[in-house]
Amino acid sequence: MVLLVVGLLTGCSKAIDENDVAGSYERKEGVTTHTLIFRGNGAVDEYENGMLSVQAKWTIKGGEIELFFILNGNKNYYAFGSDFSLTLIAVEILGERKKTWEGEEIVFTKIK
Repeated sequence: MVLLVVGLLTGCSKAIDENDVAGSYERKEGVTTHTLIFRGNGAVDEYENGMLSVQAKWTIKGGEIELFFILNGNKNYYAFGSDFSLTLIAVEILGERKKTWEGEEIVFTKIK
């Protein structure tokens, strides 16, 4: 019985990979819709109400999804949820990593 429980617990911890992350994610903030499109080639585009607003590169490091913004060199870090959502957990500005929000979580839901 103990071996069954240990096997189930260790079997549930699958590392995320590129195929898990690639796709489209969305969140609404008032009348604004934010969309992230993660491509399999490591590129990500961010849209605001259907208009391209930011381009970045993404990688998976230490179980987190890291977005590197091409224009300013800043980074966003996301946790990948078991429901395939992305939750912003930190930002890095000028090399300093810190939490970015006070209160409300920033969560993107996978739509494709």
